[in-house]
Amino acid sequence: MIAGAFSSTSGKADTVLTTNGDILYYNNGRQRLPKEDNDDVLTLKSGLPSWEAAASGGANTALSNLSSVAVNATIDMNDQIIKDMKTGVGWGKLEEIEAYEEASATQSTKTFTLTEDDLNLYDSIILTYSLNSSAAFNLEMTVDGLSSAYAYSISEDSDGTFANATGSAQSQWVVMDSSIINAAITVQGQIMILASEGYTGDGRIGMLCSGGVSQGTSGNAWGTGIVTGATLSSVGSITIQTSTSTWKLHSRFNLMGKRK
Repeated sequence: MIAGAFSSTSGKADTVLTTNGDILYYNNGRQRLPKEDNDDVLTLKSGLPSWEAAASGGANTALSNLSSVAVNATIDMNDQIIKDMKTGVGWGKLEEIEAYEEASATQSTKTFTLTEDDLNLYDSIILTYSLNSSAAFNLEMTVDGLSSAYAYSISEDSDGTFANATGSAQSQWVVMDSSIINAAITVQGQIMILASEGYTGDGRIGMLCSGGVSQGTSGNAWGTGIVTGATLSSVGSITIQTSTSTWKLHSRFNLMGKRK
């Protein structure tokens, strides 16, 4: 029964209602609102009660009142994002694990702890960096706290002078050395870390890197590396570090994982 269904002079009984489910309301006298279909919604129109069909899985009536161009543009964009996510196009499946900005005056190491329950969800991990160096240093990296069995081959072009550096049975990867990072300059680059497997079935982590500087003395470095004793599904930490010197305030890192 609707509030206000009776006037101040109405009696206790009312003969307007005739069928189970009828609703009584007042409009210059007592009125009967017959029941309608199941799941219909009671609404007000011009101040009087009325039945309306409930919204279901059809079009969103609120959206249909918006500009059709704006609505279609949004739908098209979301549809493309969904397609990219399904096919893994571009960066559609890349997600941030940790973003870090150096808050200290200087620092020489940063460890990222991986807490993903199952790192097999990623087919690779990518670390990007933009460092403000204090002075010349080697930029190095380790995984899972391992302190041996690193091998690498890094090619560098330092102001037009090309060189290649290799290492085996090392305690870290050297991804860029002091011939490139040779002063207080800004250094950018990225490192991709991915699982691999040797012909004997041993687990190992591969490394692909590229980076350089374009301030003062120009230089670029790129290369590969590998370390045995870990797989992508078991890596618990990634550490980027320097030897000899440090990076400075506002150096930035971003660790991301690319979903399979």
